[in-house]
Amino acid sequence: MGASNSPSELHSDVRTLIGESTAGFWADDLLMRRMHAAQQEIVRAISEENPTFFTASFDISLVADQATYALPLPARLGTRWIAVENRISGEPYFYAWDIDLRRRLYGEALNVPSISQSAVQVTLDGDQLRVVPIPDSATTNALRLVYEPQFGNMLQGAASTITSTSLILSASAPDYSTGFGVVDRRDDYYNGMDVTILAGTGVGHTRRISDYTGLTRSLTVDQAWTTAATPTVGSTYAVQCPVPEDFRDLVSLRTAHGLARSGDKGRGKLLGEDWKDRLWDLRAWAAERSEFRGTTVEPMGGAY
Repeated sequence: MGASNSPSELHSDVRTLIGESTAGFWADDLLMRRMHAAQQEIVRAISEENPTFFTASFDISLVADQATYALPLPARLGTRWIAVENRISGEPYFYAWDIDLRRRLYGEALNVPSISQSAVQVTLDGDQLRVVPIPDSATTNALRLVYEPQFGNMLQGAASTITSTSLILSASAPDYSTGFGVVDRRDDYYNGMDVTILAGTGVGHTRRISDYTGLTRSLTVDQAWTTAATPTVGSTYAVQCPVPEDFRDLVSLRTAHGLARSGDKGRGKLLGEDWKDRLWDLRAWAAERSEFRGTTVEPMGGAY
């Protein structure tokens, strides 16, 4: 992935689409917040058509006499749970539910009856997971939860510190020339998003964010940067929009549509028609990717 559809480009596209009567009429911070809302709306549309398009997992280690367990921010109330894997027995046992988590998650019969302490029930207790019965002993990585993650806001800026597996986000306020988007300081907020180097050493390289520490603004990536392409201080990074690149223009289109409706109603109507057409294309594309026809290819005239 290169620099195409970067946060700065999407931000610029919004201004072009709304055709501001006065340059800079809409505040930059407002545009970025609206772009994030559009991103989340489009992600939800994709998930409605293909519930497993966006997935993440989280392992929970049980602690003796502890009933509730903290979840990472992208997995808290409001996500859709796809599966819970019981690993207490030492072997994977999958239990999947089609649960649209609006109020609570409830999973029962995660059991392997012949194994001691393997029968568990899980529910959501606020933003924590409750395990019943309360474990009587510790078990490392006892449960793996697979879910649709929530995603953070797009960012772009100059890295302040780099290691082989981490990148510290800029502490500077966005100037909307070289820096875009306000850095969120909540732990795990950017987990599951991609960070791409747009300029400088390491340009063109992308890594998945596996962990984020808000206090230090530190992203941990899932794979070390290669020696020859390790970004350096000052390399331009982008925390990318999770919408597939072929449809990322929908973010700027949806943002502009929402803004134009409150100002230029004629432009808002035209943008609304374009938005609906492109959204239909996206939904059809996402639905098609979830289909399985069971096609079999057989070899001709001989053994495998």
